[in-house]
This record gives sequence, structure tokens and C-alpha cells, in this order.
Amino acid sequence: IEPLQLSTRPRKPRILFTASGSVAAINFANLCHYFFLWGEIKAVVTAASLHFVDRVAMPKDVVIYTDEHDRSSWRNIGDNLTCIRVEMPK
Repeated sequence: IEPLQLSTRPRKPRILFTASGSVAAINFANLCHYFFLWGEIKAVVTAASLHFVDRVAMPKDVVIYTDEHDRSSWRNIGDNLTCIRVEMPK
């Protein structure tokens, strides 16, 4: 077992944004851009929100998850799913 290497550099905050099918999702790309300047962004969007979210306007390094990620990988009980693990910092 190799020893764990810890970085002394401060890490950017990790931010998870979600968008639903509300017309307010029109501002989703702008919101992601503002926070992307100082944080690591991941986004979860519903199929209905994609009518309003401009995926082309999203920062290129923002990972976007949809419910299709889970549906395409799940066939039987026990199959791996795309999940986002939320933890409190230690």
C-alpha cells in the first residue's frame, strides 16, 4: 500500500447545481459561469430543464449529469449507476 499524498495547495470548493423544468433554468448557464470562476462545478439537470438550459453556453469543464446517465447504465438489480456522492468535509 502506497502512502496517501496530500496536497498543500488549497482546493477549490466543490459545488453541485441542479436544474428542474422551471423557466428559471434559463439562467442556469450564467449561474454556472459565475461560480466556475472560483469553484469546481458539477450539474444535475432534469429532462424538462433541458428545454431551458443552454448546454452550449455552459462552461466546457462543467460535468452535466442527466437521468439518462442512470437509465443507460442500469439493466438489472446490482448494476452500477452514475451517482454523485455527497460528503461533509472532514
